[in-house]
Amino acid sequence: MIFKNLRSPNIFDKIIIFSILLMPIALVSGPAIPNILRFLIIIFGCTIFFKKINLSFFNNRYFFLFVFFCCYISIRSLTIFFEDDATIGNILFSLKSSLLYFSYLIYSFIIAYTINNFQFIRLYLSVIIFTITSFLLIDSIFQLLFQYNLLGMPMLNVGRVSSLFGDELILGSYSVKLLPIAILMSTYLFNNKTFDIIYFSFALVGTLLIILSGERSSFLLWILFNFLFLFYKKIRIKYLLILIFIFITMIMSVSLSKKNYVLSSIYFRYVTELKYAMTFDQSEKFRFFSRGHAKHVESAIEMAKDNILFGQGPNMFRKKCSKPDFFVKDGCTTHPHNIYFQLFAETGLIGAAYFIVLFAFLSWVYLRHIFRVVFNNKKSEIKIQSNQFQLMLIPIYLFLWPVITSGNFFNSWINNIHFLCLGIALSYIINNKEKNNEKRIYLDRE
Repeated sequence: MIFKNLRSPNIFDKIIIFSILLMPIALVSGPAIPNILRFLIIIFGCTIFFKKINLSFFNNRYFFLFVFFCCYISIRSLTIFFEDDATIGNILFSLKSSLLYFSYLIYSFIIAYTINNFQFIRLYLSVIIFTITSFLLIDSIFQLLFQYNLLGMPMLNVGRVSSLFGDELILGSYSVKLLPIAILMSTYLFNNKTFDIIYFSFALVGTLLIILSGERSSFLLWILFNFLFLFYKKIRIKYLLILIFIFITMIMSVSLSKKNYVLSSIYFRYVTELKYAMTFDQSEKFRFFSRGHAKHVESAIEMAKDNILFGQGPNMFRKKCSKPDFFVKDGCTTHPHNIYFQLFAETGLIGAAYFIVLFAFLSWVYLRHIFRVVFNNKKSEIKIQSNQFQLMLIPIYLFLWPVITSGNFFNSWINNIHFLCLGIALSYIINNKEKNNEKRIYLDRE
């Protein structure tokens, strides 16, 4: 057994369960409350977690590689002390991001432990995520129509609805990170017929929300998620056709209607602005990223070239992008808006290699699965239990997608979501391992 001597929930368990269930709602408010909830999960979880877990569970390469990465970035922050332009402020700022990064893994394991013991959390989490995203959709439509939302918060950017997030344009990012994990949990909670309706509802809410948010990166990741998911789960064709019809109708409406303010603002964001952002510049170079983001990437490349193995230090892009050696006009910001360029710039090849290898491994896993489904002439719904590991890690795979803009790798708001998803995925892996161990024990007894 991975976990030993399981018991009924006590007050600590209830606090952890409440914190986990509150997390999707708290994330709408910003980073402060989610950080408090993560702190509560870790503090109360550690009082029972390490007494109950079988330490042999940690005896695997993935765990040790992550520990190595955490140790490496912490040491890299300390070595800033030996640089010529080092300041105590810079060292402490970098350490704040790197030294406690390992706490996110503890946070994930406690979530996995809790969900594995109290599996009703999965249903409640799915309901909460669907409820909050449905409310955000209603609020977003209201904001698009009237230029302010139900709480009176104004729409600040043309073609970009922010709903309850205010001046933080992360509505699409929030949706594309949480809705997939809710869909994946629902896969195991309902029979096929019921799940078809649930998936259709989730997919419709997610598509509308992400389009209204104007976040092109989130839109591409949403398409990728649904593409991968449909190779694992067979959705009844009528629901799939309805969803495709709605999607095509929306795209055509936006493309053809330039006079209607509501539709023209979306058209501006997804068509006009995108064409301008990615056109050839005077140097005749095509920019995959927008011109603004391309400048950030150029600055990150200069930093990486200066120290290709170790980078400039975790979360130090914002501190060093204005220095003459790395300065690029319009290139200085808090982070390069791409996790791989950020890791190369701040942690060098050694830090970036961990995630490059992980992305390559997951890509091989998913491509192999797609190949088997297509060329072996199998149905898209394969024995889902045998593919739980692959299926539940799709949200993590989306985060690792390289040719797309992304948030700050060390941002606590982002990591609270990603490691929540990792914890949920681990709970299924743990559950499968425990079932396999029970089968072995039963067979040995016979």
